[in-house]
Amino acid sequence: MQAVEAVAYEEDADQRRASEVEPEDLSLTQLVGGLGGSIVDVAGFLENVDNKSRQHAVAVDRLKIALHELLDQNETISDSLGSIRNDSENALEVVAQSLRVMEDTVKYSKSIATWVKDLDTRIRSSEDALKHVRNDNDDITAIATQVNILAINASIEAARAGDAGRGFAVVAEAINALSRDTSRAAGGIAKNIAGLGKIVSSLRTEAAAIARDADKVLDDAAVTDNALGGIETAMREMNVKTIRMSETAKAAHQTGSQIAPAFDDMAEAVHSTSISVTKASERIGHLIDLSEAIVQSVASIGGNAADGPFISFVQTNADLIAERFEAAIEEGKISHAALFDTNYVQVEGTNPVQHTTQFTEFTDEVLPDILEKGLDFHKRVCLCAAIDRNGYIPTHNTRVSQPQRPGDPVWNARHSRNRRIFDDRVGLKGGRNQAPFLLQVYRRDMGGGSYTLTKDVCAPIFVNGQHWGNLRLAYLLE
Repeated sequence: MQAVEAVAYEEDADQRRASEVEPEDLSLTQLVGGLGGSIVDVAGFLENVDNKSRQHAVAVDRLKIALHELLDQNETISDSLGSIRNDSENALEVVAQSLRVMEDTVKYSKSIATWVKDLDTRIRSSEDALKHVRNDNDDITAIATQVNILAINASIEAARAGDAGRGFAVVAEAINALSRDTSRAAGGIAKNIAGLGKIVSSLRTEAAAIARDADKVLDDAAVTDNALGGIETAMREMNVKTIRMSETAKAAHQTGSQIAPAFDDMAEAVHSTSISVTKASERIGHLIDLSEAIVQSVASIGGNAADGPFISFVQTNADLIAERFEAAIEEGKISHAALFDTNYVQVEGTNPVQHTTQFTEFTDEVLPDILEKGLDFHKRVCLCAAIDRNGYIPTHNTRVSQPQRPGDPVWNARHSRNRRIFDDRVGLKGGRNQAPFLLQVYRRDMGGGSYTLTKDVCAPIFVNGQHWGNLRLAYLLE
């Protein structure tokens, strides 16, 4: 930005040099005035550079603070990522161990589930075997019954045979006893088989339910196996990413640490440059005061041929304004206190800010004809306004006293210059001057970064012996 302004300044200087005439063709007043104009132009340029350098210094300070905060935050993040990396590696090891345990558990669960399913099959086989045993026992019971009948019949026949059948009767009785014992045994076996059948049937029902649960365990084991594998994979990927993030954060911190000293040096250089520019601007300000004093002295000793008419105009009309103010006080149109009011009330919504006082409406009534006469005095005149000792201009020329446009500060700065406080160096010196006249050279701010190199002559306004302000007349340099 400063380089652009420097180029603009050099171009303006080239244009001025092209329009200047040889020094021997100029009067002393013109030479001094030209010198003052050049000094003011340089001062304006330095002021812009000073403002920009101050802004740059503030911006660099903010960047410097932000960089160091970023380094601190990055270091914190790097430490945190290191901790996360260690935690991630530990968690990965725990997951791996858990996975191995779960794999063993799943394997055992599968074995148990398989055994349960096999048990259901074996119980079904046992139930079938019991059915066959029951059937065989029923056959034994039937045979025992038939044998018993045969034994009874044999006993009857032996009794009929008398002594001859006595031996056969003994055998028949033994067979009958064996048949009864066999029937009792078969009955007991049947009862036992029935009880065992109930147990096997109940066990079968329970085994079937357990088998279904075993199927679910097998299915869940497969899902669990896949889930654990996915967890391990995700943990490994997270660990890899954490390692990368940690390494990247360390690299970023290392890079920032290398940049920080250079940035600190740059900030120091910017501050040093800003201080140097500020000092140069202050020295130029002293040089401006000196050049204005020279101009004042030259004009005072009679070398005011070029500026004499303008000086005479402001002195005559400053006296005229004083007479009007004193007459108004005497006639009761305004009080002495109201005329010297310094309570500047801000006009809401104005940009640039405008103010009113107790005497604003009064000056709007009594000053316009004098101020407009100043504009008509010479074609080089660009403003004629009365300014109080605090830089306040209540009433201005009609063409720059337009109502403000909301949201357009650039237009307002050019066309709404009344009711404004100009407390810059030129404005305050112009308002507070109590010498017969004050001749200044300055860059008039027209808003939007536009400036006009201007001479400004002031004459004091005294009301009943008290200094109110000055009448200012600004005109372009020849």
